[in-house]
Amino acid sequence: MDIIEAISNLPLETLAALAAGYLGHRLAYVGLDGAHRGVDTMFGIIVYATIGMGASTFVGGLGFDRPLPQLAGLVAALLIAIIWRGWLAWWVRGALRLARISTSDPHLTAWDTVRTNPKSGVTAVIAILDDGAAVASDDIHRFKGLPNGPCVFGTDGALALFVTRFREPGSLEWTEVDVRDPGYGDVMTVFSADRIREKRLYFAISGQA
Repeated sequence: MDIIEAISNLPLETLAALAAGYLGHRLAYVGLDGAHRGVDTMFGIIVYATIGMGASTFVGGLGFDRPLPQLAGLVAALLIAIIWRGWLAWWVRGALRLARISTSDPHLTAWDTVRTNPKSGVTAVIAILDDGAAVASDDIHRFKGLPNGPCVFGTDGALALFVTRFREPGSLEWTEVDVRDPGYGDVMTVFSADRIREKRLYFAISGQA
């Protein structure tokens, strides 16, 4: 009996808990897959499956029939994942630093730490390219409402920006760029990681974001 057949023969409640666990783990660690080994993923799924099963059991104990308990378990797992990713994980790391227990984080690179921080408050981005030219995206919040947001920080180090300024190689002068094409809209430019020599991120001063 292969693993697919074995899983398909599990009770609905167990399958629902595993599904909630998997979706919860994916949501909590989206974009951070490279930092996790197989055992980390397995236990992450177990944690969220346990949360889902607990919520499902609680709702079932109130007298509700299928599929409400299973849906409640899924919602609980996803809600806890959102809370963990958006706030709790960063609070725990901050508490560990404050207590001088650890100043590290679970990410593989400094770039991963920056790009996954929901509180980063990046206001502008400058990329120095491999030929010495530079591109800038100023006041990126004005592009917030666009489909991919104001910018995209790729897991591989790539950048997607609305370029508002450009500087020629060897020059100190910046040239303003109009990102808005009257016929097509705002232009987002993607720069592959191998083209970028340096990234400069600017952050909002506290109280001025």
